[in-house]
Amino acid sequence: MKTISMLVILWMTIAVELAWSRSLPHGALVLPIACGIMFWMRSVTGILLSATALLIDWVARPGCLPLCPMLLPAIAACLISPSAKPDDYSSRRQSLAKMLTPLHLPFITLLAVSLQLISQLNLSAMPAAVDIQFAVKTSLPSLLMISLPISAGISMLMRLADELGLRRASQQWI
Repeated sequence: MKTISMLVILWMTIAVELAWSRSLPHGALVLPIACGIMFWMRSVTGILLSATALLIDWVARPGCLPLCPMLLPAIAACLISPSAKPDDYSSRRQSLAKMLTPLHLPFITLLAVSLQLISQLNLSAMPAAVDIQFAVKTSLPSLLMISLPISAGISMLMRLADELGLRRASQQWI
């Protein structure tokens, strides 16, 4: 049931982004929601579901390289640790990586946005520094103004769900 609901959320996000393609930058909604689903489910199913949604988004609006569908699932698989219990935020002795667990989602969203910007550049000819600066100056603020608050909201929802016990403690690595 959880997988089907996540699939519906991803499909509706892609549909909304494609319907409003003139007013929304490419990847502004899909990237944080796909990253959020990867970290919410913390399983292979979540990573594959998000990677498939990113690939469908790339097929619908192709760029030069599909960097997000290729690299983002691998990076998320390195950051998501298989655990039998949800993240424990209450213990006093924590490592720096454990303390920054709520910030993994905005960090990976920022990484996904940068991968999206790199994939939108025409890399067949070496782009000049002025072209890169113009692309970053025009696309980056609008992408970050939409995707980072969504990512932070999803991260707070994940933390709240962990505190209230709404996320399952046992993970199925299928």
